[in-house]
Amino acid sequence: MKKVIALLAILLLSSCLTGCASGNVNVSTTAIPRTELKIVETKPLDLKPVHFHVVVENKKAHYVLDGQNFSNLAQNMEKVQNDIDMKRQQLEASKHYYDTLNK
Repeated sequence: MKKVIALLAILLLSSCLTGCASGNVNVSTTAIPRTELKIVETKPLDLKPVHFHVVVENKKAHYVLDGQNFSNLAQNMEKVQNDIDMKRQQLEASKHYYDTLNK
């Protein structure tokens, strides 16, 4: 019984393969319009002024910040880091955009 089922399966599979191979296949291609890549224009960063105080002791210079200058420096660094992150995301989006077009 198992031999009969195996023989029928082989016959069915071979007839399907030969039948599928004998048909004509029509292939048509159409151009897909390219979606526009939108890059946001960035403005120059508006950084707050930071003034270091230089104290010289024993021929060694020490740079000192008061509270307001330290706060300005911290805010400036945050703005720079956010700007770098935004530009990195734009570059990744551009890379992904062009990689999908070239595939």
